Amino acid sequence: NDQWIRHAGTAAASKNDNSFLDHVLTKEIPENADSTYKANVGFVVETVAGHYALGESPESSVSDYLTKLESTDPVIASAFIRGLAAEWQEGLIPEFNEEEINQLSSLKAVLPEEDHEHLDALSETWGTPNLFGVE
Repeated sequence: NDQWIRHAGTAAASKNDNSFLDHVLTKEIPENADSTYKANVGFVVETVAGHYALGESPESSVSDYLTKLESTDPVIASAFIRGLAAEWQEGLIPEFNEEEINQLSSLKAVLPEEDHEHLDALSETWGTPNLFGVE
């Protein structure tokens, strides 16, 4: 629970944001993890996702991450969506193929309700209303 370890991990992960996100979006948080552990993981993932969104050409690879979220641990998926929505740059519009659109249309059904506003913000920014499904 050392705050400096959390910040050091965040800095290291942000330097390699694509590799980190590729890895973390496929991991499960241990069932016996306490709330502090989950909060620390969420903090790192949210910060790195924001860093990724501010990086070079996130619109060209964001679909790869979004399509993984259905099977991603809910704590990690929520943190990723929050970071992405908080830092996504206006004017960067990702393109989705038909298969990706079909897969993303059910994301609201999978993610917790508190994430829906972030999904809506992203779809509005991208000019694709209801990309993630309707409530």
